Amino acid sequence: MLENVIIGRNVKYAQGIDFGSGVQFVTQGFGIDRFGDFMPTRTDFLGNIRTQKQRHANGIKLSRNIASTVQIKNKLFIEAEHVGESAEFLIVCYYKSATRSIAYMRDENNWKVWDGEVGSLQAAAQYDSLPEKMEIIVFEGDLSEMPGTFTLFSGYRLDRSQSIIYNGDEPIRFFVINQSGFFGE
Repeated sequence: MLENVIIGRNVKYAQGIDFGSGVQFVTQGFGIDRFGDFMPTRTDFLGNIRTQKQRHANGIKLSRNIASTVQIKNKLFIEAEHVGESAEFLIVCYYKSATRSIAYMRDENNWKVWDGEVGSLQAAAQYDSLPEKMEIIVFEGDLSEMPGTFTLFSGYRLDRSQSIIYNGDEPIRFFVINQSGFFGE
């Protein structure tokens, strides 16, 4: 059984391997140009979910008491052609409970309701020159009072071309469950 390892995008492994806790997979990013059309990218992403200094796999179900200390990070391995370009970092979260569904975007350190329009996305951070690798804290805090499903997208919008590169194929996803084991409020 593999535990607490990071598996690169092009790594091949034998059939029948069991993946235990803390296994993470590097995934290829997704790109859209300023017209909303798909574009290829070689930027890779590595999402990270932590609670009380324990790493969790994507898709984890967190009890409310464990969800009181959540830290979500995304590590990016920037495509060579984008290194050195100026860009805005973008963060979006879709939250769904038993009674509501809301889209949020992060504007610097504040979370705001987002209308779902790409043109209205505000930057969480500005980078004058993208590095080869970067790690962004997407969220840090207490989610114990918000049982439900969380789906987080993050990436960057290049200032020059307005293209957006993000973790679209494999967003960070996790659940906060209440005492009865349900996602509802």
